Amino acid sequence: MTEKKKLEKELKESELKFRELFNNASDCIYTINLEGQFLTVNDTLVKALKCASHQEVLASNMYKWITLESLEKAKKFIQEVITEEDYYNKSVVIEVIRKDGMHVWFEHKQDHSEIKIIILLGSTVLAETLLKKSDLSKRSTIIMKN
Repeated sequence: MTEKKKLEKELKESELKFRELFNNASDCIYTINLEGQFLTVNDTLVKALKCASHQEVLASNMYKWITLESLEKAKKFIQEVITEEDYYNKSVVIEVIRKDGMHVWFEHKQDHSEIKIIILLGSTVLAETLLKKSDLSKRSTIIMKN
């Protein structure tokens, strides 16, 4: 096997491993463009939004899922991530409306990669209780899976 073929095989294996990790992560992971259009989404996000397929989410804009009350917070967060040099470890909690109409709270975090990570907090009542009891900007991640 030539060196080039060996490198191509290793690259393909690496890409497959990444895709498997991306799709099987317990956290929702996605990428968006500057207008909020989804570019990539993992299985967990599709399930969290109660959608039938990746294509359904990819055909939408992230702002479609966010309540009007949370929309400005989300846009401000994205703007800060884009414009600030020290954007690592920023987070914002926003209210999202799933396809089935249920309102849930998500914590959006910007980590050291360019991938946005969403952690589903749970029911609205639980999330509101957590928000009243704590300042999420001063806490590490609160994770509660459905």
